[in-house]
Amino acid sequence: MGRRRRVQTKESIYFITNRCDRGECILTPNLDGKIGENFLECLATTQERYGVRVYGYVLMSNHYHMLVQAPHLNLSPFMRDLQSPFTKRVNRLRERRGSLFPERFSCEEITDGLSLFKDKKYKGGKREGKEVFMVPTAVGIAQTRRSCPSTSRREASQLPPKM
Repeated sequence: MGRRRRVQTKESIYFITNRCDRGECILTPNLDGKIGENFLECLATTQERYGVRVYGYVLMSNHYHMLVQAPHLNLSPFMRDLQSPFTKRVNRLRERRGSLFPERFSCEEITDGLSLFKDKKYKGGKREGKEVFMVPTAVGIAQTRRSCPSTSRREASQLPPKM
């Protein structure tokens, strides 16, 4: 039996996350910034191709978060075409083989601006403490969100008025 189809709306903003194979710390930012740089290149290409709006992202050591809107209802093809070339690049950089993201990406609709900050919370790697894009500081990857090399560094004020 196939997977259930994702229900999308043109106006909805989604909190997307996906975890690396076996929870490995494959995405840990390296000193030369190549992981984040490659993610941005793949994201820019795919975003332009599909017309998806990306409001923010953060790469953690073993997963990533994104806030996106897919006005053309093409979230799954967008994610496929983002993750596939990114996986190839990371595998080349990390001298590894195989799938980087073996599971289907997680996708939650953000129904209001407050749910973005209330629902996605972390403390010590568990969902309990800081807002989505502050996670690098919560788990010790960066001193401040702005100093994290693998985040969009966007403010919540840049989200659409609906939020």
